[in-house]
Amino acid sequence: MRKLGILICLFLINFVVQAQKYVAIEVDEGTKLETLAEQLSIEVELLENLNPGLQKDNVIPSNKVIIPAEQYPGEAKEVQFTLYDVSPKETLYSIARSFEVSIKEIKDFNPYLYERDLNESDQLRISVKSLTQEEEKKLKNLNKSVTNSSFGKLKHLVEPKETFYSLSKKYGVTVESIKEANPDLESLQAGQFITIVREEEKKEEALKSIESKKKEDLKFVQIEERKKLKSILEENDLSLERLELLNPSLKYSGFEEGMVLKIPYKRPSLLLPGEKSLNLEYYINHPEEKHIKVFLPISLNLFENDSVNKEVLLKRNRLSRIALDIYTGIQIAQDSALSHGVKTSVQVYDTQAKSQHFYDLLQQQDFKETQAVIGPIIEANIEEALRYYSLDSVPIFTPLINTPLFKHNFFKTIPEREELENAIFSYMSEIHDEENIAYLTDSSNVDIKHKINYTFLDAKEVSISDKYLRKKDFSSQLNKDDLNWFILESNDPGTIEASVSFLTSLRRDGYKIRLFTTNRVQFYEDEIPNQRLGNLNFTFPSVSKELAEPATESFVNEFYTTYGYYPNKFVVRGFDLAYDIFMRLAFKKDLYKTINLESYTEYFENKFNYLPFDFEEGFYNASFYLLQQTPDLGIEIIDF
Repeated sequence: MRKLGILICLFLINFVVQAQKYVAIEVDEGTKLETLAEQLSIEVELLENLNPGLQKDNVIPSNKVIIPAEQYPGEAKEVQFTLYDVSPKETLYSIARSFEVSIKEIKDFNPYLYERDLNESDQLRISVKSLTQEEEKKLKNLNKSVTNSSFGKLKHLVEPKETFYSLSKKYGVTVESIKEANPDLESLQAGQFITIVREEEKKEEALKSIESKKKEDLKFVQIEERKKLKSILEENDLSLERLELLNPSLKYSGFEEGMVLKIPYKRPSLLLPGEKSLNLEYYINHPEEKHIKVFLPISLNLFENDSVNKEVLLKRNRLSRIALDIYTGIQIAQDSALSHGVKTSVQVYDTQAKSQHFYDLLQQQDFKETQAVIGPIIEANIEEALRYYSLDSVPIFTPLINTPLFKHNFFKTIPEREELENAIFSYMSEIHDEENIAYLTDSSNVDIKHKINYTFLDAKEVSISDKYLRKKDFSSQLNKDDLNWFILESNDPGTIEASVSFLTSLRRDGYKIRLFTTNRVQFYEDEIPNQRLGNLNFTFPSVSKELAEPATESFVNEFYTTYGYYPNKFVVRGFDLAYDIFMRLAFKKDLYKTINLESYTEYFENKFNYLPFDFEEGFYNASFYLLQQTPDLGIEIIDF
């Protein structure tokens, strides 16, 4: 036999304690396994074990064969190897990348791969260096504290089976950046020191997240022997997500004895310094499955007849469209909750917009495990739900309308009209200096008129003369030399259109005017040009900030890719409401325990802060927005 060359690599045999020496030798074509065994004085069975696929009486298909180094007079390094079972769809490239070895190295110690392609039934020998248990423990403890540091440049000791890819995930950098920082490094070996350089942008982002968002006193705690993760969380009143935010390595390396963790000192406030809204994603204490029931007037019964043009019918049936949009938003909220480890079971029922059908649905339900109900959205059905005895302890959330109904388990998600009025007048009072204040109200808005008069004692009323409005009715109450604040409280389209028109004309005449209302009815959006309202700096309260800051572009684009159309305010409303309920249940498990939080929660376009009524049963949402239209056709959110 002619020896053409020697190929030496490292292996880890997971069932052998002592390191062994192996070499890969080349043999002449046509050599039989039995002949080679006889020439090297090696048992045939040993060669078969070392070279899967070779058979005793057959010719060796590859010119490379693995043999014990002691049977070869040349030099060989001490090595070990691990056996790896190939999974479906894996390639030599993917396996080589996972173990950070070359394809050639895999083929050298699995010679049959020179003759045929990889099969999913193959068992490969992959080379790795082994360390003692004590060495491994030292490496891990050292790396835990390094990983959780916020330094831009640091040193990492390579642990067994670590790859460029796993390190890139652990430190939030790219594989390429690791290789650039270690130009002489061809492959990773356990026990090596390598340099990690965090990308400046990601470093700043991480620091901002930890130092700004999490600007609080931190302590460093080394995990004692037999200490459980659950006890760490309970002792420090932490959620797993919040702990992982401060200690990113937990996600990738797991919880181990001896590791060093950054843990915030306990503080009474859930509100992070510098923030106004609560982010309950940081306080996920109960990720177990949530059970929600949804009742919406989807009215699928209308579409059962094959002769019906379903698309036309859907366009005409606005209530069905709104219900479907809300349901779509709830589905997306489920996916988002799951991405934070919170499972949800949402059962949706079609009320068909019929009270009797809704009552029949209630009779068929078991509400024992139900933690919240979303819907219904028709007032008659809401009243039915509040009467139903089995729902007596289940929180009920109305997505879209406010009603005069009250009950101890009823959550009104639309802010009370009185709250909106008080907000506008409080804001105006706070910033009022020497502005001239005038107002116009409908006869039906007597209460508003009284509020204006006792809030602004010198406010002037515009009276409608001769049963219709005239420009001079407005100019007589405005001052050309001062800034004029005009409060318009009307539901009548004619009154609104005429008032805005006259105020716009007076502005052109040199009057400085800012327009306010406590009730921005749909007519403003549908019929009044935005340019007019912007020039008047139109200011109003709003349940959502859709007009000023619609849902993020990423959300909109992802939604369009999935559903083929852009999300409207009802889709976003469904998402925001459902996601808030999911996060509150993950925080406290009981929605009633999330009442009177120190601030509001906020999502894409809506915010929520539930408070108990002073003189009635139940709860209302005390959070909303003050918006101001600007001359550049923009809309600003007023901080109040």
